Amino acid sequence: MQAGRLLNVLILATFAKLETCGRTTKSPCDINNGQCSDLCVPYPNYRIPYDNLPSGYYCACPRGKMTFRGTLCLPRNHPCFNYRHCRSSEKCVPTGSRDGYGYRCDCRKGYIPRENGRGCRLAPVRRTTPAQTTEDGGQRRTLRTRITPAPVFTNLTTPAHTAAPHPCDVNNGDCEHICRRTSSTIRVCECRLGYRLYTDGVSCEEADPCEDNGGCSDVCIANWPSRTCSCRVGYKLDGDQKTCIELSEVGQEEMISFWK
Repeated sequence: MQAGRLLNVLILATFAKLETCGRTTKSPCDINNGQCSDLCVPYPNYRIPYDNLPSGYYCACPRGKMTFRGTLCLPRNHPCFNYRHCRSSEKCVPTGSRDGYGYRCDCRKGYIPRENGRGCRLAPVRRTTPAQTTEDGGQRRTLRTRITPAPVFTNLTTPAHTAAPHPCDVNNGDCEHICRRTSSTIRVCECRLGYRLYTDGVSCEEADPCEDNGGCSDVCIANWPSRTCSCRVGYKLDGDQKTCIELSEVGQEEMISFWK
């Protein structure tokens, strides 16, 4: 009996030494709880020096919650876990509401709020003029100069008129994804695969590939940004990969024998 207790004490002492041996810094969880909203867990099992680990901990959540961006625990059905609530140019930010389901959509990096307050648009790109280095009394100075193109004259009295830039050449035509030229003065905004144009005509939002059943006659399987059509037992996909047709009797017999 005494021998068993002594063995337990030795085991606990060994684990205690392993926790502190060679450690030169505190556990990441000792500093602001590792920025975790709930439980901060050093890994693996508190028994390897944290100096040798890339991050040294992870954030754990109680039952019914999931980690959001690695540190925050939110209810599993929180709006920020559903891509439909914010556009692709926005990020979902949880807010401290009473019910725990509050959120807001902030502009992502490289975007700014639209003037009408609805959605975000690409931020204008600031271009700096090239630097020019000159010699001045043996000392080198770097000057910023603005290069202005010289006017082009068709004759000695009348300057040539410069054509206005195409809308797509100015801030991407205010389009979030793709600006397509339809004429010399008109543009149309389009979205990348997996997105659809928002009602404002310039913003893009993630599209549900199985919306309107994805064009499938039977079963639509979402695999964002694409989808796959499938058929119930007794049917198979036609050549268009969307329409389900009934199997022949021979085909049904082959299928039944396969599943036996």
